[in-house]
Amino acid sequence: MRISKRSTGWAASLGAGLLAGWSVRAVWRAVTREEPPSDREDLSRSTWQVTVFAGVLAAVTAIAQTLAQRQAMVEKEAKEAKALAETEP
Repeated sequence: MRISKRSTGWAASLGAGLLAGWSVRAVWRAVTREEPPSDREDLSRSTWQVTVFAGVLAAVTAIAQTLAQRQAMVEKEAKEAKALAETEP
């Protein structure tokens, strides 16, 4: 079965995003000893808390997804290059 580079990158990006989100939430709990904000409209949280959490979550998730997607593409290209080299005389 042949899997495209785009599919491999998408799967890696999805996994990295989920892992990053889980990690940021765990760190938030450890540092603040509170549950992370889950609703932007929850007025029991300060605007500062909600904004900081959203910014950190977005940044960490974007970086993790980008790195995972690029690594998946590099590995896929290396695998294809190796397979091509083995078929050439």
